[in-house]
Amino acid sequence: MCSWLSDAKRHGVAVRIWTALCAYLLVAITRQELALSHSLHEVLQVVSVSALEKVPLTELFAKVDTTNTMIDIPSQLEINGF
Repeated sequence: MCSWLSDAKRHGVAVRIWTALCAYLLVAITRQELALSHSLHEVLQVVSVSALEKVPLTELFAKVDTTNTMIDIPSQLEINGF
């Protein structure tokens, strides 16, 4: 195997490790700053699912009352008012 290819693989692995470490630390610092009661695993899961949404983290972890049964959910999707 070529030595430059082996070096490229090592460099790629190092970049992935550093990226994962930075992401983990950013989420851990944010969790501490926002004083979230959720576990770090839960915060990472929520952030990974909603990474591209423009929603503040405080709203993602806001307590929502899901016991309300009076939510209006239409049985059929309406398209353009029809």
